[in-house]
Amino acid sequence: MDPIGVGIIGAGVGSRHGRGLREDPRVARLVLCDTDEEKLVQGAADGGIEETTTDWESLVARDDLHVISVASPDHLHPEMSIAALRAGKHVLCEKPMAPTLPEAREMMSAVEETGLKLAVNNVLRFYPRFVRAKELVSDGTLGEIYAAEGDYLHNTLDLIRGGWRGTHRDSVMTGGGVHLLDLLLWLIGDVEEAFCYSTWGGLAQQEAKSPDCMVSVLRFKNGCVAKAMTNMAVQRPALHNLILYGTKGVFINDKPDGLLYRGHKSAGEPVKEAYAAKTGVMGKKAVGIVHLLDCIERDEEPLVNVKQGARVIAVCDAINESARSGKPVVVESI
Repeated sequence: MDPIGVGIIGAGVGSRHGRGLREDPRVARLVLCDTDEEKLVQGAADGGIEETTTDWESLVARDDLHVISVASPDHLHPEMSIAALRAGKHVLCEKPMAPTLPEAREMMSAVEETGLKLAVNNVLRFYPRFVRAKELVSDGTLGEIYAAEGDYLHNTLDLIRGGWRGTHRDSVMTGGGVHLLDLLLWLIGDVEEAFCYSTWGGLAQQEAKSPDCMVSVLRFKNGCVAKAMTNMAVQRPALHNLILYGTKGVFINDKPDGLLYRGHKSAGEPVKEAYAAKTGVMGKKAVGIVHLLDCIERDEEPLVNVKQGARVIAVCDAINESARSGKPVVVESI
């Protein structure tokens, strides 16, 4: 693989992408972009990136860059990703891939037109404990998954009040809970119908466009049912809760380990096995950009490609519509 150049848009999360690439021998050039010059200076220092710019359009047009990481605010993801693809660049797009399904479909069309790769940075699929959960589902250890529950919990009140998340994010399920939904689709399959209630908890209604707590019930095409809650202003440490209920066992994403229980109480106490939670030395956010480089080098599809990303946004759209209408909503097929 010839040495490549990587441009990163967004000095917040993007600086963490940069840290993951500094020692990668495949990367010949790193350029960080942000319109906020103060954040740009800090992000470059945090990521160890020497070259910077405030003009994202000129960044994606550069001939010496081959990959663009889009780590900008959510509502800018479609425009920037499509521009990068049409400029001949492979793209890593931060979650959510797009705020709405029509925008996600436009991104799918751009990938189809250009033949380039777009990976979505839904990083939970790379966590060893969830990789193990996938194995337990695939090899039949858990049996048929008939129910599941998950929670995407974060104490991000200050971020919502102090920045674009409060003014531009229309849904905390799309903006944050998309991590949990992607995990559920990966482990269980496609969702057929969604229902959702939302409420205000840590935020007042004038502080944000979206309620900070959304609780949804999902019916999957294979008959499984699941509860998925996103709560972005909780007064506790962050948690990616996940429980898979199978006919042969139960997987629980506990702290500090993932747990597997098997056996009914009538046969004695359930057998418990633990799986460690380490995420790798490169850090959680850098996993996706390194994975994309691997896929380019091997000419493979990313684990979370553009179609996978759109499937999750379709579920988000159904959840958001249900929260508005108070009725169950059928999920559009991708």
